[in-house]
Amino acid sequence: MALHLILATHGPLAKGFAESIQFILKPENPIHTICAFTEAPNPGEAFDALCASIPETDTIIVMTDIIGGSVNKDIAQRLSQRRFYL
Repeated sequence: MALHLILATHGPLAKGFAESIQFILKPENPIHTICAFTEAPNPGEAFDALCASIPETDTIIVMTDIIGGSVNKDIAQRLSQRRFYL
């Protein structure tokens, strides 16, 4: 069972956070990014695709940039479909 961290933000902020975390901490667990409205026009669909590649037994922690923002809301709507921490 692995731990997956998903950073979901407006624009490329998620990639910058991921690069900084990997540089400083050298984490053993995967860090995934969703750069909403740039690389991922629909963050909810990008999240669904990413979750489909992660085994159900693995733990997922999702961090978004703005509580109550569009990215956060798109992902929060999926709490009933898949177990993850937001």
